[in-house]
Amino acid sequence: MKTIIKIFLLLLIIPVTAVAGEYEDARNAGKDAANSLRSELGTGEKIVKRLGVPMTDPDTPLNTFGPVADQESMNIELTTQSSNEFLTITASPLSTGDIRNLSIEMDTDFDGIVDATYIVPYTISGVCANGFIACLAGTWDGCANYQWAFSPSGGISAVPVSSQDELKGCYCINTGCNSTITFENMPLVLKDIGGAVVGSIQTRSPKYSITHVEVDQNSIKYYGQDTGDIESNHDGYLSGVSRPENLYDPHNDTNLNATAENHRNQQVTDPDSFSTLLSSSYAAIDQPVSEQECIIRHSITFSGGSPPVVQESDTCLGSSFTGCKLKEEYVCDYNGNNCVQTFDNFNPTLLKPITYCEQMPPYNFCNDGTAIRQSGRGVIYAGPETWFYIRRIYQCQEKNLDYSSDIEIQSAGQVMQTVQKSGNSVTYETIDPDTQATSTQNFQYPDVEEIPDCETACKIMRPIKNTDVLLDGTVSDYKRSNDSFKYVVVPCGFNGVCPVESGDNLITDCSCISSFAEMVSVMEGLRMAGEDMVCSQD
Repeated sequence: MKTIIKIFLLLLIIPVTAVAGEYEDARNAGKDAANSLRSELGTGEKIVKRLGVPMTDPDTPLNTFGPVADQESMNIELTTQSSNEFLTITASPLSTGDIRNLSIEMDTDFDGIVDATYIVPYTISGVCANGFIACLAGTWDGCANYQWAFSPSGGISAVPVSSQDELKGCYCINTGCNSTITFENMPLVLKDIGGAVVGSIQTRSPKYSITHVEVDQNSIKYYGQDTGDIESNHDGYLSGVSRPENLYDPHNDTNLNATAENHRNQQVTDPDSFSTLLSSSYAAIDQPVSEQECIIRHSITFSGGSPPVVQESDTCLGSSFTGCKLKEEYVCDYNGNNCVQTFDNFNPTLLKPITYCEQMPPYNFCNDGTAIRQSGRGVIYAGPETWFYIRRIYQCQEKNLDYSSDIEIQSAGQVMQTVQKSGNSVTYETIDPDTQATSTQNFQYPDVEEIPDCETACKIMRPIKNTDVLLDGTVSDYKRSNDSFKYVVVPCGFNGVCPVESGDNLITDCSCISSFAEMVSVMEGLRMAGEDMVCSQD
């Protein structure tokens, strides 16, 4: 027990007593890794492209991180894409920028057949986050307001609403407000319309999951899956009810609670369930573990004219592995090389070892896991797990360990109570377990680099076309031009350079940016303006 405590304290000290060179190398390696990740995942668009799409699109592999030459590709799909697009939106823009005959086709049951089609019978002049505004083509006159609505049986439709107050985030797309966005960036308009339609679908039926989006000049396609039917699309371990949304009741959770309790009971009695595996793990029962290794070997011997003999040595047998769990297993050739890992992290890898052969002139011996065969004679040895070389690593629970020794507890308390730091030097006292005499220990650790108080960023004024819709008209009704700008704050590049685009005006270079004073000034101005307002009876 004393040895364990000493080793534990030593492990605490070793990392901070590394030589300065190793510390600098490790710190620089960490910086390089962080900068590499920032360059590949530094924006939302990069995260979607680098991780989101590969994890939902079977045609896009996921590449590992690091230098391009060292990257490896893998197919990893967290969701199952439908065989065909389940939602297609096609737009026909007019010369005025309005959209007429917007077509929405939907496969509501994911069987690959379009079963709901809706052609919007209105001229779309303004696009909103949950609907649209229909006006006379090329003007902002005679306008009416519509919201998207979804029915699982009937698909998408446009429902009139009485007030523009019920629409959110609207902007004008026709020449009535001097807008040219339909001609300059039709894919953006399609994405906004599609996002509103999908939002309406998922609000009513959250089982629809979007896995991939394709957009061209005049149409946008959404691929997805019915998450309630995910069990039939995966080979992994799944449990529970297939459509949990059916259990929702805003007024009564009895059915939900009963289903959850029933599912828990099923997992408790299932030795292969996630619940049982986790609850019985050594980490869950808070017990120390150790790893032990053993070898199963089949060796072939012969001399002179005597026939070959197979000898088996198995160090995996015996009581020393009773109660242990197989963590890793490798099946190898005769010399213990060219291994295939058949068990990893307590789970089978489903990798099947190849048939290994060994040349021993004048013989050739081959095994396939069930038998060893000699060329010309056939089977000379048979039995389960008949490989030349099997290496196993078990995780075993330590037994009869007592952590209640007073001297170890006292020693740990003495260290914690006497730790003092001065610059890069740390001193503390230890207690000798045998004499209980105290002694002073110390160590030095390398300089720790100061961490900035904030993430450095750049403030940029970026030009935009403002065609926002107000309750009493569009922005163009009050301005001579739609040219406007917006302020954006973006993280600095890892080399300290601001990512300025064409037309941008850099307001604040790479630094710690705080807009608190500006925000307080604006709020104070609004407060004072409010105090001076006088409202009439109307």
